[in-house]
Amino acid sequence: MRRSAAVFFVVLLVLASCSIAGCSSLPFSGGAAATPTPQKEAGTGAPASGLSREPVRSAVSERLDLNSTIQRMFTGDVLNDEDRIAANESPVKTMPEKKFKAIRGRDLDENGYARSWTFVIEHGDIYSVVMFSGNKVQVSDSPGMLSQSVIDTSKIMLPRELFDKNRAVISNTTRTGIPVTRDLSISDGRATLTIRGSSGVTRILVFDATTGVLNSSND
Repeated sequence: MRRSAAVFFVVLLVLASCSIAGCSSLPFSGGAAATPTPQKEAGTGAPASGLSREPVRSAVSERLDLNSTIQRMFTGDVLNDEDRIAANESPVKTMPEKKFKAIRGRDLDENGYARSWTFVIEHGDIYSVVMFSGNKVQVSDSPGMLSQSVIDTSKIMLPRELFDKNRAVISNTTRTGIPVTRDLSISDGRATLTIRGSSGVTRILVFDATTGVLNSSND
């Protein structure tokens, strides 16, 4: 069951990135794709506490920083939990805690700002894949389990800080002037940066998600 759930979320993450990139076909054949919740605007309420370590960029900016995108998870009812509680006849009306199980940023620039951020969120007995791009948010829900540990978003090193700390090793590919794309995945205490060059070379750098120390690479 856990393996099947993990595969499901990997597929959803791929689909989310594909949707933003404008892919013309799905990464698999046969069967209907999961139907996402209709897109809606994120709220503009007060930011979550403990997440003000770097300036918040405008939500309509071409790229998004992780800090402000996490804050958007706590402004408004992105996951429709209020509607679920209202539909439940149980007298318990407590909003479930949002637990981050995985984070993925697509196409980061040299300062750690991404074209889109996708989160796997556990809230109550539901897992949701939430994708932010510009001022849009798309949500896909599924029952199940995911074995990854909960990510404490107040303790992870933000991408901008990670890039500043490891500028030399991360920029190694770009010194030749070869265009690159960067994707960042955060889970189980690791921040994995995948750098793909137009020459076909792919670099994988694995950092400690809290300290930003480089643990391994395929260089």
